[in-house]
Amino acid sequence: MLPKEIKALRSESKLSQELFSRGLGVPLRTYQDWEAGLWSPNPAALSLLNHLGTCAKFQREVLRRSKKPR
Repeated sequence: MLPKEIKALRSESKLSQELFSRGLGVPLRTYQDWEAGLWSPNPAALSLLNHLGTCAKFQREVLRRSKKPR
């Protein structure tokens, strides 16, 4: 998956990089590196990106988690 495709998936979901990375379970910096093309996601992360990028259930869960205190 190309960096522009990764960014497009996140953009379509209308989530910030921080929320999207949290939903994927990866550090923000790692996700930013994927969008910048510095690193490529591993196969498990690619699978999540392909299946959850624009899924409404995924978006709701990420938003729910972001409201929990840390």
